Amino acid sequence: MNFALADGYIAGFDAKYSFRFWRPYTAIRKADQDGNAHTHADASWQRPLLVPGVLHPAGPGLPSTHTVLGAAAAEVLIREFGDHVSFDLTSTTLPGVTRHYHSFTEAATENGLSRASTEGSTSSMP
Repeated sequence: MNFALADGYIAGFDAKYSFRFWRPYTAIRKADQDGNAHTHADASWQRPLLVPGVLHPAGPGLPSTHTVLGAAAAEVLIREFGDHVSFDLTSTTLPGVTRHYHSFTEAATENGLSRASTEGSTSSMP
């Protein structure tokens, strides 16, 4: 598991700095710096569902290493235990919420979808 996660971090950050896609928070707030006369900055824009006390990562947004690591962990768990293991998870950022999964694939898919609408942007960083 540790090697899969380490490989995921290395590959994910290599891709982030190869493609250099802005995170929406940066792209919207600094759109006047992207070299496109058709975009306009909104310095007051805040990320929806902002969790108090959670900082915006400084690195590029894509690919989501959160998603890469979830997929890597799921692959190792599937090879070790199969993909028909049901389990529950709780989160410290959503107290009282319990998620139930029927497989590691189901959890990894949801993990990836959790970043699909918040991480990516099609604007390259200057």
